[in-house]
Amino acid sequence: GDAAGLIVDQTRQTTMKTRVVAHSQQVVRFDRESRTPIDDDVAERILGYVEQHMDRWEAVIISDYGKGVVSPGLMSGLRRIVLGQDKVVAVDPKIDNFEFYRGVSVITPNHHEAAVGAKMAIKSDDDLRLAGRRLLENFALPWVLITLGERGMALFSAEDPSDYRPIDTVAREVFDVTGAGDTVIAALTLGLAVGLPMYQSALLANYAAGLAVGEVGTAAVSVDMLRKTVESGIVKPNHADPQGKPR
Repeated sequence: GDAAGLIVDQTRQTTMKTRVVAHSQQVVRFDRESRTPIDDDVAERILGYVEQHMDRWEAVIISDYGKGVVSPGLMSGLRRIVLGQDKVVAVDPKIDNFEFYRGVSVITPNHHEAAVGAKMAIKSDDDLRLAGRRLLENFALPWVLITLGERGMALFSAEDPSDYRPIDTVAREVFDVTGAGDTVIAALTLGLAVGLPMYQSALLANYAAGLAVGEVGTAAVSVDMLRKTVESGIVKPNHADPQGKPR
């Protein structure tokens, strides 16, 4: 693939994640990494690449891992580049950085991230409604998609911030949730980029997530697999059991 968009910073190491897996379940993960904010020159190189190619893109995904790349300078630069353009800007957030995401198209926090972003506990359906409304209003967002694990997803719209549209999970087996958030925002943004409405894009993301959690470790959901799943309405992960036999 095209690696031109990979920006090298000689002052920090590439994050290395080591996972310990037993009986198809991740037990623990330990990381070697730097979390210091990127320098201004690195941010400018990232923004320069985005600005150079923005005319050819329908959407931008900001997957914030809390490693220091997503910063106020980077986000203000992205707003400058996309301001006034009909572009989707989707963010997978981290709990310390919600102020950075003000005014983007959609954020996809999980239950815990949504609670921290809304500055409240989410223990009931009414709490969930209030948290969604707070996120919409406090950060000037048109859409919020909160992922709820085995409970599916909740889609909030600024057009009706008092309620949400529930999206039930379609996962049949959950082997590993690693990468599920990445899968959700990738499929959601794919749908939006090709012109699907937000609710239908969220349904697509839900199917993709159902496939991802049915695999052991990180799993890339292929377009063909996703299409077959949507057409049949049945999630059939392509994993094997510990003895290597197809399931």
